[in-house]
Amino acid sequence: MVLSGPNFAVEVAREVPSVTSIASKNKKIAQKVIKILNNKNFQAFYFNDPQTAEICGIVKNILAIGCGIVDGLELGVNTKSALLVKGITEIQTLCKKIKASTDVANPAGFGDIFLTCSSTKSRNNTLGTLIAQGKKPDKNTTYEGANSAKVIVEFAKKYKLKLDLCEEISKIIVGKYSKNEIESRIVKAILS
Repeated sequence: MVLSGPNFAVEVAREVPSVTSIASKNKKIAQKVIKILNNKNFQAFYFNDPQTAEICGIVKNILAIGCGIVDGLELGVNTKSALLVKGITEIQTLCKKIKASTDVANPAGFGDIFLTCSSTKSRNNTLGTLIAQGKKPDKNTTYEGANSAKVIVEFAKKYKLKLDLCEEISKIIVGKYSKNEIESRIVKAILS
């Protein structure tokens, strides 16, 4: 069972309206958990594929770094939207490979991707902005997407999957590129 969805804990604690997914193959148990969690400000929804929820949860952090790079380079929302379309396609490629659902139209999918990629509250989004601006990241902050990118790229190579965007973001994270080089690399990966 996986709880995943578009919610920052600080906002849930403030009781702002929020949603999440409970992803499980066992709908009966999931419904019991949902019943416990639901209240006037927090709604959990059932999703039947925990593998897809987990893939979205991993790749969204890589995409958030990419969106932060786009923001740091001031490339605009068209470019960020194009990055997300490409990123969702790569999520679906991963899901197909492991025979998981490609449905990302749920809180664990698009909802969580949107939240993490669009907010400066996201550590991974912040990392991307810092990289694009040539600044050093905070050594005391965990940026999950940096490690996730390495793992996803290794998985893609092992299974001969074409994940241009994830691969390029991974290279940018560890590389030493100028601002112009970063822009050229991220734009090429988005438009490939």
